Amino acid sequence: MMKRKLQTYTLTLTAVGPVFVGSGKEISKKEYLRLKDGTVLVLDIEKFYSFIEKKHLEKQYLDFMLKNDRMSLGNWILNQEIQVKDIQNCIRYRLKNSDMELEHGKPVQIMEYIKDSYGQPYIPGSSVKGMMRTILLCNDICEHPQKYERIAADMERELFQNRNQNVSRKRVLAASMKNAEVECYHLLNRFEKKRENAVNDRLSGIIIGDSKPLQTDDLTLCQKVEVHPDGVEKKLNLLRECIKPQTQIEMMLTIDTDLFPLDDRQMMKAIHNFNSIYNENFSEKFRGANCPSEDMVYLGGGAGFVSKTIIYALFQGTEGIKACQSIFEKTNVPRNHKHYKDMQYGVSPHILKSTYYAGKRYQMGQCRCKIERIE
Repeated sequence: MMKRKLQTYTLTLTAVGPVFVGSGKEISKKEYLRLKDGTVLVLDIEKFYSFIEKKHLEKQYLDFMLKNDRMSLGNWILNQEIQVKDIQNCIRYRLKNSDMELEHGKPVQIMEYIKDSYGQPYIPGSSVKGMMRTILLCNDICEHPQKYERIAADMERELFQNRNQNVSRKRVLAASMKNAEVECYHLLNRFEKKRENAVNDRLSGIIIGDSKPLQTDDLTLCQKVEVHPDGVEKKLNLLRECIKPQTQIEMMLTIDTDLFPLDDRQMMKAIHNFNSIYNENFSEKFRGANCPSEDMVYLGGGAGFVSKTIIYALFQGTEGIKACQSIFEKTNVPRNHKHYKDMQYGVSPHILKSTYYAGKRYQMGQCRCKIERIE
């Protein structure tokens, strides 16, 4: 049996801006307390219910959980004359960010960060591999544009010539995007007549493990802030549990070079090329935005549309703006998002997804990436 050529690396991400990888769950106002200084205490509900039983408040608590949709847990505890010091043993973890400016009278959402079975935050390897999939595809488009001419032409027809054609939101550009991935990745010819079959995907030769567990102390709360090209900000009542800036995240990267002849230098070159596209077509259009360095990647939720698409690798300048506008139109993005003004703004989308931490504005999901070979 032929021995595979496996090369292992340490992949280290250093959070430049806060990073959010969601669990898909929202922490409801009946699961946390928000103190006057902005600290949020996330409770262990089982421990808290045991405390409630000892206080013989089961009926009042169940009525609150099942019938009272307006009251927060903090107000209910005050009504029951329970002090925060009484429930210290029920606190799972604490989150704090003094930069939040919430609009009073509107509900506050807190989106939960993904955690392992021990309750510790981490970054799934699948999230990083998905990020690298986009980066490597954009790089291949830049280096071999002739391979993608037909795909770009197909996209143009769908976006600009078939404006009145009814199409499912989920199917917009789906075929063209699939064809682009097949052109880049499906090169293995593994006993299948159909090239698009997953067994021919050479990305199967890249394995990225989950990160080493982080601590809940590495989390902070970040408010969603939308920044316009002129620097005007809009702060929303949406909070996310995020990994703090400057946190280091380590994971193992293994490449089967028989399946994908790729090394760390090529991956870092692809990241550099992706950043050039990202900066020229997007980030430099926003006043006060920091231009990405050569080793910057964009990870997780809230990182924005441009960080997860190949549109600007296929269409440059105003053609890219028009393509993005058409995508938002065909996917039924509400008109109040004002994407019809993107050409006027000179960038599409015309919102930079940001947040504040320790008094400084950051772009969501920015990380520096370092890949080191393990001999």
